[in-house]
Amino acid sequence: MYIKDRNSNPESSYNLILGKKIGTLMSQVHSAAIGSGYTLERTIEEFIDDVRVQFTLKIMGVNGKNIIPDMFYDTGRVIHIGEFKLGTTFDTKKSQAEINNLLALKKHFEKKGRKVKLYFMSFLAKDHETIEIGLKGKLHEDIIPLTGEELAAWLGFSYQSVKGRMTRDIKRNQKYLFETLAKEMGYDITG
Repeated sequence: MYIKDRNSNPESSYNLILGKKIGTLMSQVHSAAIGSGYTLERTIEEFIDDVRVQFTLKIMGVNGKNIIPDMFYDTGRVIHIGEFKLGTTFDTKKSQAEINNLLALKKHFEKKGRKVKLYFMSFLAKDHETIEIGLKGKLHEDIIPLTGEELAAWLGFSYQSVKGRMTRDIKRNQKYLFETLAKEMGYDITG
């Protein structure tokens, strides 16, 4: 994800801390970091051949609302439902809402006589403990933590290929960030 292509928030608090131009740059970096989670889901989707694995499937009528989990995989025997995160530090309120949605989906499908397994996946986590720490003790006993490598092995895609796709703009981003900072701070980097 190329930082330069991201929108910035003109009212960003970064402007108060760093000034308008560098604040705008940091807002773009922040936007790219947030957007990378959505990009992760789309990228994983591209690498999975099994059409039963669905992303952004809207499940209607769950406790009077519609829920869109990040992954829905019905094998016929078991429905697997998961939420995906890129990193290991989670917004506790948002994550708690996602956990509550997973539990509501489990109850919804179990009422229909289906067996359900729930997952909370952190793509960059090295182990389950890292996920549990990131969730600050909020991981419910009915939810299985998964690392990105475990998800890749389970669903049959290359972890390294997805990670490579997610990191392909690093050099361009570093160059853009460095050049923008140098320009704003009055450094001549041409010579």
